[in-house]
Amino acid sequence: MAEDYPQTLHDGYCTLDDDHWICSECFTDFKEMFRWRLANDNE
Repeated sequence: MAEDYPQTLHDGYCTLDDDHWICSECFTDFKEMFRWRLANDNE
């Protein structure tokens, strides 16, 4: 989010089509369970 409101998130992860997003903390918590990968992740 571009605006600077209290407790506003300014970064996270999104799907390649920009249709869905998730905060960094949730991505870390659930990446193994859902087998999420980053588009530039070569592992």
